[in-house]
Amino acid sequence: MAATITLAARAARGPALLPAVLAARTGYLHEPIVAGHEPQPFVIGYIDAACLPRGKAAIARTRLQLTEFADAEHLALGHIYVDYPGLGGSSFRVLLIAADRYNPQHILVPSLAHVETPADVRHGTQTRQELIQRHTLAKVRPLSGKRPRTARSA
Repeated sequence: MAATITLAARAARGPALLPAVLAARTGYLHEPIVAGHEPQPFVIGYIDAACLPRGKAAIARTRLQLTEFADAEHLALGHIYVDYPGLGGSSFRVLLIAADRYNPQHILVPSLAHVETPADVRHGTQTRQELIQRHTLAKVRPLSGKRPRTARSA
């Protein structure tokens, strides 16, 4: 079943392209739609490994927590970006690019500590959370459920 993706679908970005891809690959869109099943909000995850105990097990546990939280809250979790110490924040920069491209509703973090540290030398004292607010439409959402303070509400 080889379907062609239309020119309009090719112009779409991120989640907007998903229906065309699913239709082309699986025929998914031709299945009956069940009443009461709305689309899930798209979110991506971010972990600053420097905020966790050392070791791969801590990162794996945190990934699992993000995944379970997204499932419990009926969120469509995309990629989880992990920023390892010593890499100069490269995963955070990729996260900003992905958030700009795919327009997630939220960026899930284990706690606000993962985004309250300064981003890097180029951005001065701006925190990662401030950069997310400035450069994307996504809101930072910690697993604790607390709503983060924003510069506008402070």
